[in-house]
Amino acid sequence: MDTNSLKVYVVDDEPSIVEWLVNKVEWEVYNCEVAGFSTDAGEALRYLEETPVDLLLTDVCMPGLSGLELIRRVKEKYADIFVIVISAYDKFEYVKEAFQYGIIDYCLKPIDVNELYECLKSAEAAYGERKMNYQNQDIMVFRNSIFQRLINGETNSFRLDEQCELAGIGLNVPVFQVVLLDLRHVESMGYSSVMNRFAGLDRAGFYCFMDRHMNLVLLFLGEHGYDDEAERDVREVLRREGIWQNTFICVGRQLNHYRHIAENYQVCHDFLEARFLLGKNIIRTQEYPYEKYLAVLKNKELQQLEGCLKMDSREGVLASMEKLVSACRREEEREAELICLAVFLVKNLRILYPYRKIPVPDGHLETQGSSGKMLKWLGAFYTDVIRGPEGQESVHPYVERALKQIRHGYGDNSLSLQEMAKQCHVSAAYLGKLFREQTGDFFNDYLLKVRLEAACQLLMEDRLRIGAIAAEVGFSSQSYFNKMFRKSYGIPPAEYRRRI
Repeated sequence: MDTNSLKVYVVDDEPSIVEWLVNKVEWEVYNCEVAGFSTDAGEALRYLEETPVDLLLTDVCMPGLSGLELIRRVKEKYADIFVIVISAYDKFEYVKEAFQYGIIDYCLKPIDVNELYECLKSAEAAYGERKMNYQNQDIMVFRNSIFQRLINGETNSFRLDEQCELAGIGLNVPVFQVVLLDLRHVESMGYSSVMNRFAGLDRAGFYCFMDRHMNLVLLFLGEHGYDDEAERDVREVLRREGIWQNTFICVGRQLNHYRHIAENYQVCHDFLEARFLLGKNIIRTQEYPYEKYLAVLKNKELQQLEGCLKMDSREGVLASMEKLVSACRREEEREAELICLAVFLVKNLRILYPYRKIPVPDGHLETQGSSGKMLKWLGAFYTDVIRGPEGQESVHPYVERALKQIRHGYGDNSLSLQEMAKQCHVSAAYLGKLFREQTGDFFNDYLLKVRLEAACQLLMEDRLRIGAIAAEVGFSSQSYFNKMFRKSYGIPPAEYRRRI
């Protein structure tokens, strides 16, 4: 067994569910491996008394020793074991009781594998935080998992209300606002100090947590959002930690509903990833018209720009940008448009070249003085990116092979990390870890992005029905395609096509 992975023990009184969980779930992708399994809670308890594990995945309603009693005894003796419970919807009262003993998440039957993967992501994040000496309690882990799903748009309103009630989070407020802090310059041991200071702020409706990119997310839920008082508090924390001058802060616009949090977080993240473009350490996204570039209705010029990016056409990229800003009458508008387009450019370059380090150019885009000089600056920057800096370490051959397979074979619905690992003659755990280190994405997440992007292109045409498009880009069912499309773009694919 890998000593760095989470050891998982699976318990359910239904043998078919145990077999599916043990043999069909891609545990390795989420740094997990099955240490043992059983259909009997008593047998599981005896195993756990003799063999240490990190994660217990158990049904809550079983004959004999119940799952609830198993959880209670395990948490009494081994408080460090994370617990995820499985329950039928009509037994949800057992889930509520399980939270009293200490669990980090739950799945409802019939188990949706993607919902289970979200639970495993929560466990992996909590495991990583524990290794970095964070002192998180189970309810904090569960609360953070809710926030992770909020910023990724991965929860429906009914389930969210249910989860927030369990976690004590109130969403019945008039203002929602996301603030993103880049803390990647902070030493790993310093994260704990920063988090503790923010967690100690006495503010109602204020939450802080790390995203999967190790950026700090501040979420303000209340009457005023990120007001002057909140900004003073944030500055004071950063000053006390001695990192105020070096921390990039992106302030999202105020929102009136939690369903916009994911889009707002993505805007902040895109600006953070392109922070080298701007010569200041605080960005307020409401000052830039960037969100129209993330809107579902991408205009033809923007589609043209994306096409030129995929073909590595420097001339085409610059011509498309020039065309996009030509309609702006005032120079100030053109400059604002170019900054937004540059952020959009960096976002797409990171998708196209996930393993390549983006070179940091001299100077800043916004200080060039005119839209013409800004366009020239962007041309030089883009040329450096597609050439790649000299001496840069190339992508690992296994990851390069996986990326090529995804780009050219995303339509094969059997494409998986396990299959790619077999082709490379390595373990799925090794390839999954390598892929994530070099691309910043889980294998499945990157594959999903590529499939949805391909679906958008096909939806602009009328030759295929929605179901045929779902099959063409590699989805096993139209219902799952519809669900993931709506989650990513906010509307179903049919509506996307109609508006286009």
